[in-house]
Formats: sequence, structure tokens, C-alpha cells
Amino acid sequence: MDPASIGFGAAVGLLRRARSANTAANDGVIARMLGPWADSVGKDLAARREERRARNIGRILTIADAIGGDGPANSRVLGEVLEQGSWCESEIASQYLAGVLAGSRSSTAEDDSGLPWARLLGGLSGSELALHYVVYATIRDADPENLHNLAMGQVTSSTVVHLPAPYWTHVTGYGGDTSSTVIGLQREGLLGEAIICRPDGETYVTAAIAGIELFARGHGIARPDYEMFQTEARAPHLGELLDEVMAGYDGPLATASWTTNWSTLVSQFAI
Repeated sequence: MDPASIGFGAAVGLLRRARSANTAANDGVIARMLGPWADSVGKDLAARREERRARNIGRILTIADAIGGDGPANSRVLGEVLEQGSWCESEIASQYLAGVLAGSRSSTAEDDSGLPWARLLGGLSGSELALHYVVYATIRDADPENLHNLAMGQVTSSTVVHLPAPYWTHVTGYGGDTSSTVIGLQREGLLGEAIICRPDGETYVTAAIAGIELFARGHGIARPDYEMFQTEARAPHLGELLDEVMAGYDGPLATASWTTNWSTLVSQFAI
């Protein structure tokens, strides 16, 4: 049952039945705290929650429409995006979901290939999505053709992205330790190998094919080809979001390198 579809009074009723051993105590708390207002307060809270969910969905649909596409969205992708997106307060998650939705548009509305990506997004945190975007945008901005080669299966350990601790701290607004965020992306196959240097928090990661495809999907592109890596022109919203976050920052930036030997890098930081 969707908690937003029932009043608080009904929810209290469920609580009473579930905790029959404490019925008298529950009744006393409810009477003291809400009195005759339980149902009206519940209805008001439910309406506000529905209004907020509708606003979240409206934001995603507006972004998806701006990205463009031909024809309507696939119904399965639409349903998943609306379910995930209605609860989504994260700006970057909304951007990614909108991209997946836009990429499902076609004259027949039969392309449901974005469905697993919409579901995947529902399990990623805002910091995981921020790290994902930063890694693949850094590779793209350094050399779009190399990103294209990676997506075609030429993923090598010589493609390394370096994330300075001050940069990551500024992106997220909290400490520079990326360990849990990196592990989260590795868990879903969205990053390759990683080195996290302590105590300074310097981070080095390699790309993964699944991570590259999610990057394209987040920009409304469903089929891998060279043009898919001109993502900034197709869907500038994610880049604009990062630009806003980085405004005023003058420290070291994330960089991509194709000359770094991963084995050498690992031995360099080995204890």
C-alpha cells in the first residue's frame, strides 16, 4: 500500500492492530497528540506529499522534453522513471532519469532497453551519481574519441581518472574519502579498478563499459555510436549542474590520463 494514498488516521489504525498488546498506550498517545484532528491532519499530509511527488515528476518530464526525441516514451520505461522519480529530491538523479526517459522515445514507443538503467538509478545515491558523472565527463572532455573507443570494448587499465581530494570534497560538500562511493559504483559494474590513498583521500579509478553506457543514457542517448559522446551538446543540463556546484572553486581538477600504467600506480601506493 502506498503510504501517500492513506490518511494518517488510517495509518494509526494499522498501527493499533499491529500492536494489540499496547492498545491502551497507543490510544492514549493518539488522543493526547492528535485528538479529533488525526484524519484531517493525515489527509493534509498525504495531499502535500502527493503535491511534492507531482512536482518531482514534472521536473523530470520537463528535462526529458528539453533533451528531445522522436515520438512518445516507452510505457515500461516511463512507468519505472515516474515511480523512481516521484520520490526523487536529488537534482542529479532527476537529470539521469530524465535522460533515460528521453532515450526511450521513438515513433513506435517499443524501445524498452532503458528499463534496467532506470531501475539501476533507483539504487544509486546522489554521491554515487556525482562520482559517476565526474569520472566519465572527465574522460569525455579530455578526448571524446577515446571514450568512444572504450565503449566499443577497448577498455584498458591505462585509462585512469585522478580525483584530487579537494575537488571531490567540493563536489559533494563533505569529506574527501570516496571509498564507500567508489565501492557502490564498482558493485554495479560502473567503475573498474580503484586506488584510494589515505589519509589524504586522493582517488584513482578506471572506466567500465557499463559506466560509459549509463553516462550516455543519462544524456538521452540509447544507442552507442560516436555521436553519443557529444553528450554536452545533446543534454547540457548535467554539465550545467556541475558548473553551478564548482562555481568559485580554484583547486586542482579531475584529470584523465591514457599513459598511466595501472600496475605502476598500484605499486607506487602499496604499503
